[in-house]
Amino acid sequence: MKIKTLKPSYMDEFSCIADSCEDTCCGGWGIQVDKKTFKEYNKLKKKSKKDKDFFTNNIIKNNHSKNQFDFGVIRLDVNGNCAFLNNDRLCSIVLEYGADALCETCKKFPRQFSYYKSSNIQEVSLSSACPEATRKIIGNNKKISFNVSEENKFNLLSYVQNNDSSSLDLYAFEIRMTIIKILQSELYLLKEKIQLVGLLCNKLIKEKNIHFVPQLLIDFESVLQTKINIPRESLNSKFSFDLMQLIISTKRSTNIKFNSYIKDVSEIIGINEDEFNKMKIELKDIDDKVNDIYKFSLENYLVNYVYKNNFPMKNNDLVYNYYLFVIHFSLIKLMLMAQFKKNGGISKDTLVGVIYSVGRALEHDSKYFISIISEMKIQNLYSIQHAMLIN
Repeated sequence: MKIKTLKPSYMDEFSCIADSCEDTCCGGWGIQVDKKTFKEYNKLKKKSKKDKDFFTNNIIKNNHSKNQFDFGVIRLDVNGNCAFLNNDRLCSIVLEYGADALCETCKKFPRQFSYYKSSNIQEVSLSSACPEATRKIIGNNKKISFNVSEENKFNLLSYVQNNDSSSLDLYAFEIRMTIIKILQSELYLLKEKIQLVGLLCNKLIKEKNIHFVPQLLIDFESVLQTKINIPRESLNSKFSFDLMQLIISTKRSTNIKFNSYIKDVSEIIGINEDEFNKMKIELKDIDDKVNDIYKFSLENYLVNYVYKNNFPMKNNDLVYNYYLFVIHFSLIKLMLMAQFKKNGGISKDTLVGVIYSVGRALEHDSKYFISIISEMKIQNLYSIQHAMLIN
């Protein structure tokens, strides 16, 4: 069955570079096996002793399965790598049985799929948790654009629009596309665009009649025609410093590159509050410095984040989603600040390394953000307005 499919321009340029990649997607996180593939592996185990030995104890039934896509899991070795990853960093399943024998998780990554009921359109995107995908996402001095084609219906969806006529989710597609227009505007600095996104989210939260949302979006897009002054307050320096300390101390990842960048942040700009504030002044426009050198790179990262994560309507919690959006980007900025100070500049490899390491370490770790959000709530700092001030 063919269905209208929206995809970013970079999708046609991406392909896995396998053992040439500086990292592996075959470790560092759990790997789920769908029910259909799990049963195929069980059939293969009965073919011969060799096949039985190959799969036995390496494919485990998930007793806490919630759907057909997490029916089983692949055993990880002592290093946290997939049991089927060989010494040449290649997949033994592919080498023995071909790529068609892979489970859905391994076939699709780093691709993600969504479906919007209101417009009957499916989407595909790439996750920045893959270094090669990150290179395609941040692009080659050009903005991300989107193409529409007719493709077979996807069967592994990370998001399906609720389409509830009494919920903002009814306009999830339109809201997200307005946000992408904001992020791609030429009128504002990147930090100003992030604030505009916050202002829009705040307006959406306050709107009581969801059927006024289309007009609200049209009215808001007027700021993309004529630049406005964005009101900005400053939180005290202690809050900014404490938040930075919370961000960098909350997570310890198995990803070596991520931990290295975090260590640099802690040592270079996290020594004390005075040093931190001095560094913020010195490198306050680090995002725009990077964007000047690598045109549209950070803008493209944010556009892809919004597109891939169905921002801000996923789970219908706009405050939580905006906080995540800002914290992701703030962490990337902290890492770039540290690298800029350490090396006197930022190479393309460093830019890719920072972005992908954040995606790799944090994208699939809700506990990291829950702990930070919980602290914000304790301090009564959990609102769109407070999140806007982090940037």
